[in-house]
Amino acid sequence: MKKNGWIVIIVTLIALLLPSAGIQIALHGKTVPLDKGQQKTVMDDTQSGAAGNGVQTDVSKNGAQTDASESGAQTDTLPEEPTPAPVTEEQKAYYLSLEAACSDTLSDGTQMRLLATDRACGSSYYTLIGVKDGECTFVNTDPFNGSGGEALFITFPDQETEGRGQTGYAGLAYSGGSLGSFYITEDGGRHFQSLEISEPQIPLSDDTTYCPFIMPEEVYEENGAIYLVMGQGPDGDYHDETGYPSGLYRAEDGRTFRYVKSIYRERAED
Repeated sequence: MKKNGWIVIIVTLIALLLPSAGIQIALHGKTVPLDKGQQKTVMDDTQSGAAGNGVQTDVSKNGAQTDASESGAQTDTLPEEPTPAPVTEEQKAYYLSLEAACSDTLSDGTQMRLLATDRACGSSYYTLIGVKDGECTFVNTDPFNGSGGEALFITFPDQETEGRGQTGYAGLAYSGGSLGSFYITEDGGRHFQSLEISEPQIPLSDDTTYCPFIMPEEVYEENGAIYLVMGQGPDGDYHDETGYPSGLYRAEDGRTFRYVKSIYRERAED
């Protein structure tokens, strides 16, 4: 018999005998017995993560795909938010004893108070509480979202129009009182966000322009619209023959403020 014929016979015998003998083959550091008609794909723990942590692998018998762990299946469930610690009567009494930096009273008699509860580097940090019939409710422990400064006002100007009773506004001066931020809440003070105000460009004598109105001073309601007065702050020096103007803004929707005109108010003494 030719030499090639013997090689074919030997290879055929090896192919038939190896599976029945249960020969073991090492895959990725794992020793896996291979039986006839059965295929396994094994992933090393260092490649697939710790076993049983819900990592999906291709563990197949007769072509069926399964999960690596029944009890550790991966899910998209988010962790629950921690329950806030209850407020003690002693804490309530302390906050009620503090003088409000500014406040406003709602139509139901609740007084919304901004209290300076911390101070650092010349800036105050505030807590918003609601007080009614001598009872204290914590509304927001960080109404200015981490920013410090001097609270200028808090107001809920339209308590009569349906859907606007929860909308309020607050002003904050910072950088030594030279700059200001304007905030809005639409859920009764539980959340605040800073509002950007459109800036009118006032022409100067040297043909340049700038906006001198940087400090929120007052918010009020009139004929269904919300008005905002923006002043120049203590460092403002823009003036004309009439005096030192402030900017008047109007928002028909309560949050989109547009410049209307300059107005003249009594300037605070330095």
